[in-house]
Amino acid sequence: MTQSRPTIPLPIRLTAHDRLQVEIKSELLCPSLTEERATWSTDFWFILPQATGIAPGSYTPRDFYEDLRAYTRLKTPVVPLEELVRRDGLGSPLAPLTTLARRAAGSRLTRSEQHLLVQEAKLLSAVLKSQLRNWLAAQEGLADDVLVENTARLAHLLAEFMGNWRAIRSDLDSKAIPGPCRDVLSYADESLSIQLEQAALDQILLLPVNRRGDEGALALKALATEEHAHRESRGWRTTLEEGDRGREFVDQARLIKKYVSSALHLHLRTARWDWVARQGVPAFAAGLAMLWAVAAQLIMFLALDLDLQRGLSLGMLGTFSFLAVAAYVLKDRIKAVTVARLNRRLPALLSDRRDDVFLPDLDEPVGRISDRMTFQRSSSLPPEVQAMRTASARAHLLLVADQDVLHYRRQVELKPRLAATSFPRLDGLSDILRLNVWRWIRTYARARKQIPFVDDDGEVQVRKLDNLYFVDVLVRFQRVTPMPATHLAHLRLSLNRRGLVAVEEVGTVA
Repeated sequence: MTQSRPTIPLPIRLTAHDRLQVEIKSELLCPSLTEERATWSTDFWFILPQATGIAPGSYTPRDFYEDLRAYTRLKTPVVPLEELVRRDGLGSPLAPLTTLARRAAGSRLTRSEQHLLVQEAKLLSAVLKSQLRNWLAAQEGLADDVLVENTARLAHLLAEFMGNWRAIRSDLDSKAIPGPCRDVLSYADESLSIQLEQAALDQILLLPVNRRGDEGALALKALATEEHAHRESRGWRTTLEEGDRGREFVDQARLIKKYVSSALHLHLRTARWDWVARQGVPAFAAGLAMLWAVAAQLIMFLALDLDLQRGLSLGMLGTFSFLAVAAYVLKDRIKAVTVARLNRRLPALLSDRRDDVFLPDLDEPVGRISDRMTFQRSSSLPPEVQAMRTASARAHLLLVADQDVLHYRRQVELKPRLAATSFPRLDGLSDILRLNVWRWIRTYARARKQIPFVDDDGEVQVRKLDNLYFVDVLVRFQRVTPMPATHLAHLRLSLNRRGLVAVEEVGTVA
């Protein structure tokens, strides 16, 4: 029996990416790289207010997938910052890059070694980005004295990191390595330089103004200045001058971010069987309709006793023409009705979308992703999900009437053992969804409402209040194989006619 773990934090994060998009990020961790298969299934039930106007007849799966953008990649390897900065750090890409620099001194790098150099240089930037983001998030709310200590610590770590990286890069540049390897080293250097400068300045901004002259803050400021000068000396576009509108900086930084993160990219292709099945429906319907057309003609020839070798009367021609047109109309209707009925039954057999997942250098798929969106009645929710719904303070009003609930299921399968042959650092997958809510909010009333009331002095006043609509989101995350486990959560989106206002966690139930 699947173990329910509602008290453990949900391995899914819902946030407002911007005013119109909800971001859903799932971390799908592999229990072991020796497993043949790992499977995760996530269900979302969106309980929408009636004012949304989203219902089975007005919102199709096609509409939903037009609003949904999905991106699945390899999970960024976790390497603590203290290990990442060292040449011999456990899991740090600096370690294999150091080995490759020594290897290149004796002879030319093999093709597999060149591939490793490109992959590790890109991963170095991706891992640093992840660790710096975690570092800065951990600084929020700390006492001033702790922040000052951490600032000095970060300055030391970043100085050690860039010293080691630049030494390795200089060593590799002095060797006979191919042009593509030199290119990736240059782009990685630019990416690392941007990240160091931004992280140093972000850490300084967290400090109280009166502590920004301390030794640690001054060291970070010096590092940031050096990196800016480093990029400027090479003529890179990632330099921001006074009065500069920053378009080139933002564009180049975005391009480099995409480039280095390509080490974690996965490729998706529509599953072959799905394509055959979906194309088979209209093909079968067309064949059935054509069979009827041929049979109708044979029946007319036999029933009317037609002989094409002798002349036909006008009455006979009119009768034949009328029956031929009627047969064609019926043929067309047979095809349309057959397609419609089979397409209605197809979702019971196939997902709405099913894609095979490939690593860039493997011909065999390393996984599969399936999606299905349907509507179901609120009274038919699974018992454990219904319990979360009824635990809400708003539940009594919501339970007065049965309503339609938008249900979205996403299932991800991975072959860890196969994937690890191409990407030995495999930790799992990051699954990122962005759902655009514009269709949900376009029919909402104005964002503020005027409410009259009587104040303490007995005077009639008018107060403007936020006119918010709430979408309850019930989530069930399951690791199906191996070691089955289930996580449950209840979240709530606050929206108005302008877009997303807030995302909050309502709670979980045992």
